[in-house]
Amino acid sequence: MNHDSVAPVLVWGMFVVFAAIGFLAGAATAGAVGSAVEWGLRRLGVWPVAAVLMALMVAGVVLWEMSGLVQDRYPGLRASRVAKSVIDQPAALRLPADKSAEQNPCLAAPPAEESARASWAAECG
Repeated sequence: MNHDSVAPVLVWGMFVVFAAIGFLAGAATAGAVGSAVEWGLRRLGVWPVAAVLMALMVAGVVLWEMSGLVQDRYPGLRASRVAKSVIDQPAALRLPADKSAEQNPCLAAPPAEESARASWAAECG
C-alpha cells in the first residue's frame, strides 16, 4: 500500500462508512423483525421465553436471506464467491479488465510470416 498519498485514507474511510451502513441496516432489520415477531407471538399467548427464541430464529433467517440478496446484487463482496484469480490463468488468456471487448491476439492462429510469428511466440508463448 502506498503510504505517501491520501488514497489509503479514502479507501479505509469508504470501507468504514459502508461497513457502518451495513451494520446499522442489519441491526435495524433484526430489531424490527425480532420485536414484531416476539410481540405477535406474545399476543397469541406463547410462553415469553419461547417467543423470544422464535423471534431470534426468525430474525436470523431474515438476516441470512438479506445477506444472500446483497451477495446476488454485488457478487464480488465475499472472497469465497470471487472467480479464479487472473494470475492462475495462462498468459494467453489474461486480459485487462477494460479491454475485455477487444480480441485477444493469442487466441488466434500464429501468423505465417516469420518475424510476426517470432513476435507472437514471444508474447503468447
